[in-house]
Amino acid sequence: MVLNLRLPNQYILNDEQQFIERLRLRYVNIPIDNVAVNSERSLNVLKYIDEMPKPALVYCNNATLAAAIVLMYIVGQGETLQRAFKRAEKLGLFKSYAHPLPTPSTN
Repeated sequence: MVLNLRLPNQYILNDEQQFIERLRLRYVNIPIDNVAVNSERSLNVLKYIDEMPKPALVYCNNATLAAAIVLMYIVGQGETLQRAFKRAEKLGLFKSYAHPLPTPSTN
């Protein structure tokens, strides 16, 4: 399963969908504007991800939006933000960012 979050005006390879489908993978484009994203749109995408076959590849034009959506999905599956972040690190999503996730204060 391949989920493309790019807008129609963002870079898409010629016959990208056909290429993916020739690999016998399902291709879906749910365009999200990362400037105008809102909770309703995010929830709709999260519901779709929950129902789609796994494993799945979720991507966008710069990976930031896709990473945010996938992290929200992981947290929605019962993981804590700390564990979701660790899973994302293990997947290599933050290799160029060596900033640890702050731990919550226990005051």
